[in-house]
Amino acid sequence: MLKIGQVRLIGIKYTSLRINLWYTKLAMPQTNLKRIYIVGPSGSGKTTLGKFLCAKFSLPHIELDKIAYPNQKEKPLEKRLSAVARLAQQPKWVTEGIYINWTSALMEKADLIIWLDLSYKKTLFRVIKRFFVHKLRGDEKFGLKRTVKFIANLNKYYSNVKGDPEKQTTRAETKEALEPFRKKVVRIREIKDPEKFLSVLIP
Repeated sequence: MLKIGQVRLIGIKYTSLRINLWYTKLAMPQTNLKRIYIVGPSGSGKTTLGKFLCAKFSLPHIELDKIAYPNQKEKPLEKRLSAVARLAQQPKWVTEGIYINWTSALMEKADLIIWLDLSYKKTLFRVIKRFFVHKLRGDEKFGLKRTVKFIANLNKYYSNVKGDPEKQTTRAETKEALEPFRKKVVRIREIKDPEKFLSVLIP
């Protein structure tokens, strides 16, 4: 049996869940999960999982997009770092976003880091589906032009095409950035049932 802290990937498969852990289970009860950092590309389910965990553990939910682009205007890097440093010192939070180049303060303070590492096909399908579902409901907020940009950035993410490190990242860069925190990282390849996810993850 693997011991906590061993740097080796293992697979745990269920019909509705597939997780790779950098260790077997969290060495902490659910009540000690106060700071949770979720990272992954567009369409990976960050916001859905983030809101579920916030409701489950009564934690505030923070979208990193709102720190990077308040009122859809880009915030300078220095101000982003300052905002993240203040947030990291708060006792409770769930943050989610694609960013890893200016969020190290959050990763350092997090009790749990969740990497949503779904396949390119799954995230692409979800981005397209999200656009049409919200379009039909009349509450689509991104628009076609921005959705096309999401798809282009998805291709860059999975193809490891580097861009502006303040705005985007790649899958390889994400994996490298998470390596120093591997003892508290959970890499999720597929998830449909968050409750089952928690039961597998936490004793």
